[in-house]
Amino acid sequence: MKFHVLLSVVLVALVNVTATSGQDIPPGVVNSSFSCSINEGYTMMDVVEVARAIQRGENAPNTIYFREPWVVNSAYNESYDFLVVNYYESFLEMVERSEARRRDNAPITTASARRHFLDMTDCNTGGRRIDVLRNLPGGNAYDGGTSDETLVATRLCSIKPDNDIRGVYGYMESIAQRWQEAGDNTLIQVAHTVMGSQEGVEARSGVWIRRIGANAVDLAKRLDQQNRMLVRGSEAERPMVCRDSHLWKSYVIHSTDGEDL
Repeated sequence: MKFHVLLSVVLVALVNVTATSGQDIPPGVVNSSFSCSINEGYTMMDVVEVARAIQRGENAPNTIYFREPWVVNSAYNESYDFLVVNYYESFLEMVERSEARRRDNAPITTASARRHFLDMTDCNTGGRRIDVLRNLPGGNAYDGGTSDETLVATRLCSIKPDNDIRGVYGYMESIAQRWQEAGDNTLIQVAHTVMGSQEGVEARSGVWIRRIGANAVDLAKRLDQQNRMLVRGSEAERPMVCRDSHLWKSYVIHSTDGEDL
């Protein structure tokens, strides 16, 4: 019964996403994220190493990243140590795989990597946020999928009244094209929040703009160049209002499809 109720809720959300996205932008993938803290006696690299060692089956997310905050607001730093980001092709895939893991999960053995990970961390899965993520064309992240870490710059924006996600995607696509013409290949993502609350953000108006480097050095160069050039559109033409920027170290934990990123 719980599965059918959850599936109904998700299908309603999917209809809403389809209605807002239209035919002129990609359908996107589903991005599920939640935050964790690290228990005393362990480090971020301890957690990354153990998480990578966990055996995962066919019902695992397509891709899993851990993102360690380097520059974020103090409230986040006081509560959490990293962000878990899971990628699925669709809401339906996310629900079916999540339910399959609940049904099929064997008892966790004392010596397993999964048991060790649970002992090392405390995760707020109840604070999960769901985004529909769209990559802008032409970008290169994680050195084309050959690297297992990089830097990610993020910025939370709110869609202006009388605008929608199509306008945000089109605007950011024009920004990305200008950078690419100047020789920069940083991947830009537009992540539209469709589930989960965000303080001070009206429902379905939150958009995360992410810039993901081929590697840490390349993103640092991009940020230096951006600060020198002060590239930005006029307030009148921007379909969103943006807040503070954040910087994260991103680790690839599990991947079956390097195109999600």
